Amino acid sequence: MEKRTVVNLGSGKDYRESVEQIRWINVDNLSEYPDARVDKNVDLDKIPYPFKANSVDEIYCNHVLEHLKEPDKVLRELHRILKPDGLLVLNVPYFTRGYAVHVHWHGFSIWSVLEDTRGLFEAVSVKLVWDDPDNFKSMSFLLKPFCMFWNWLLNRNHWFSERFLAYKFGGIAEVDFVLKKK
Repeated sequence: MEKRTVVNLGSGKDYRESVEQIRWINVDNLSEYPDARVDKNVDLDKIPYPFKANSVDEIYCNHVLEHLKEPDKVLRELHRILKPDGLLVLNVPYFTRGYAVHVHWHGFSIWSVLEDTRGLFEAVSVKLVWDDPDNFKSMSFLLKPFCMFWNWLLNRNHWFSERFLAYKFGGIAEVDFVLKKK
């Protein structure tokens, strides 16, 4: 069986070792993150990336897009390098939190990402995340169930959550996508 090629885009300190079925390629910009361990040193704001078209099975992009100046162009570039039916696992900060960090250029909503990728990708899954229940150490007996309930509620109806709950209650931390190349 041939190994799947997975790019860990913006890997930083999250270096992924290749295993029997997966060949990881860890990519980041050492001038931005000198402590990063990478397989390819790439300025992620400069397109094209050093990959052939249709050469990658999957791209894992965890909280990277918000640091790049032109995320719409990056999404098109990721589409170029993915094989047909390849997957993009994309986690981005929700727009209400996206601008709260000085190194973030952008925040995102479900609809902003789906609009930017229309015609390129189809959504396999989309999830709003209020917070990770495992982040709560103190008072976890109370906060973990609350967090799990809130995450469940946000994902019952994305339109309602983005149009009403996000403005009335706030607190959405991120949006997690799995997108398949069309």
